Amino acid sequence: MGDAVLVGLDGTGNSEPAVRWGAEEAAVRNLPLHLLHAWTSQPRPVSSVAEVAELRRYGTEVLRRAEAAAKELHPEIPVKAEQVDEEAAGPRCWMPAHGPGC
Repeated sequence: MGDAVLVGLDGTGNSEPAVRWGAEEAAVRNLPLHLLHAWTSQPRPVSSVAEVAELRRYGTEVLRRAEAAAKELHPEIPVKAEQVDEEAAGPRCWMPAHGPGC
């Protein structure tokens, strides 16, 4: 996806407003929405294959719920959901409620 509104999700309570914000921005800007979850950024060490599988399942569910919410809000926008096994980067843009806009 070239130009898109990128929303990083961790599954906490902040994810829902982030998805709403991202869907609104994508609709206003006529851009696709890219939902991203970095499962390796969870705040606990992973010591087994079973734990890795569980974190990936959790990420899949976070993205499934987020994609459904975005499509319910704005069915006209393309949505890509992606899970990566890299560390999450820090925020690049603050939602208006938490600081300056992009």
